[in-house]
Amino acid sequence: MRNTPPPLARYAIAIAAIAVAIAARIALAPWLGTTFPLATMFTAIAFVVWWSGWGPALVTTIGGWVAGAVVFRGGFGYFGGLTINEVIGFVTYLIATVPIVLLGEKMRSAHRELEARHADLSATNRALREQRDVLQLAMSTAKMGAWTHDFAQDTFWWSPELAEIVGISRDDTNYDRQRLVAMIRVEDRERLAAIIEQALRERREYSVEFEFQHQGTGQWRWMESRGRAEYDEAGRPAKMYGLGIDITSRRQTVEALRDADRRKDEFLATLAHELRNPLAPISSGLHILRSSSNPAHATTALEIMERQVSQMVRLVDDLLDVARITTGKVDLRCEPLDLAVPIKDAIETCGAALGDRLTVHEPRSPIVVHGDRTRLAQVFANLLNNSAKYSEPGQPIAISFDLEGTDVVVRVRDGGMGIHPDLLPRVFEMFRQADRTGGRSRGGLGIGLSLVKRIVELHGGTVTAHSEGVGLGSEFVVRMPVAKRQPISDPAVANNQRSGVSRRRILVVDDNADAAESLAALLTIGGHETRMAYDGPEALQQAERFHPDVVFLDIGMPTLDGHETARIIRQQPWGKTMVLVALTGWGQSEDRRRSKDAGFNHHLVKPADPTVVEKLLASL
Repeated sequence: MRNTPPPLARYAIAIAAIAVAIAARIALAPWLGTTFPLATMFTAIAFVVWWSGWGPALVTTIGGWVAGAVVFRGGFGYFGGLTINEVIGFVTYLIATVPIVLLGEKMRSAHRELEARHADLSATNRALREQRDVLQLAMSTAKMGAWTHDFAQDTFWWSPELAEIVGISRDDTNYDRQRLVAMIRVEDRERLAAIIEQALRERREYSVEFEFQHQGTGQWRWMESRGRAEYDEAGRPAKMYGLGIDITSRRQTVEALRDADRRKDEFLATLAHELRNPLAPISSGLHILRSSSNPAHATTALEIMERQVSQMVRLVDDLLDVARITTGKVDLRCEPLDLAVPIKDAIETCGAALGDRLTVHEPRSPIVVHGDRTRLAQVFANLLNNSAKYSEPGQPIAISFDLEGTDVVVRVRDGGMGIHPDLLPRVFEMFRQADRTGGRSRGGLGIGLSLVKRIVELHGGTVTAHSEGVGLGSEFVVRMPVAKRQPISDPAVANNQRSGVSRRRILVVDDNADAAESLAALLTIGGHETRMAYDGPEALQQAERFHPDVVFLDIGMPTLDGHETARIIRQQPWGKTMVLVALTGWGQSEDRRRSKDAGFNHHLVKPADPTVVEKLLASL
């Protein structure tokens, strides 16, 4: 829109216009002489009123008449007295110019108003375009499209976004309602029509979900349709409009959550079952130890109890490993390693379950990988236990490993129950336990294979499952990169400990009396002098009087926890050289860091393996 000049500029324009008009009239003097001396002034007045308004135009009118009189009456520079003819001429001049001023001002105001309306309209159009763009972006992001159905004209229209949702071209203008209806699953069409008809009768909005076939991929997807109608004066529906929303992802998420919730319930039930199973033989073993003096009975009871406790420890360790790996808090201790070593460790671990039906195929020369011996043994033990669990006694199990290109490939095969094709793609999912045949469960928490997959991936490898079907056995294939040839650490040398263990003064601190007494008894049997305390303050008193070489200190105690107790011991002159061993159910890297900061030398996770405790004492 044209801007009005400031006041000084407006009147400067008026003076300039007078000068230009007089100059133009002088230029026309050879032809006009002194006739019509103000002929050019009318144009100047019209120009000024248009650009500067009626005030400067009046100045141009008066100033132009005076200038014309000076220049053209009696020669340049002479101005005589006004005669009656000059007054009449001036009045006539005013009568001619005032309408020009008034009409020009009116036209100027109308033009400015038109410009203002145009500017408002442009701003409105810009705002509408912006709102349209935002709405299109929102609809596209939300996978939402619009449609309308004009009942009176029997016409149908859909937006480009809806066309894209159903898999047709955004530019397709063949707005045939039956095209969209034909995409809807047959079973949903009558239900959808009935819901819309009922909404029309009740004059309310409707919302319904149904499946449709995507025209581009042929896949069946889910849509939610929402709509409402407008009615004419007679109360008949005149037009219906609504939205189609692709809710496939939402439906999949809901189904996944339901499946996860169901698997969680199954997992908790299985966990309770798996933890209860060892309790019965342990209870029976304790009863045997109390009631029988026969050494053979005692030996049998102890062996049973050891196996069941090991089973419970393995269950708890698997759960902790899942938590560590899932949260990225597992630390691999990788080194150049002959892959045969962790495989042999796994076979020894699974010896009882495998019996004499395992066949091992080894390569002619060692294959070196860069891996964590303990974690890789855990991988292969889980796979071997899995094969043993889902195979009947006597059915063969084989493990083989060899080079294939730059990778080493380990295959664990069994002739057992096989894997149903529906389960095969999900066999490595968390808590996806269990029954490969649809019969009774073979036990387990459904986390072993998930652990296998995660540990193998941490080593830069992959694991896959294969089965021809139920009853046809299964095969698990682990593929890992081969390490560059480097000296392999000798596990026998690394684990070599002194054969003799010095007699130590040991303080055992635990608010669980049974745990404290059992550990103290084991240490006493090993030839050590032991004392016990059941909370932090008592531990400080015992440590000051007893001056132990080693303190096994529980972390989670009331009144004064293990961390604070350790800090106080370290502050005492007699406690600076003591070996403090944290004994706790928490074993993640953050827990180990906290115990180290508190002054502990070692960190053991309950239940402490007696062999580990013995090696620790031997290493002091």
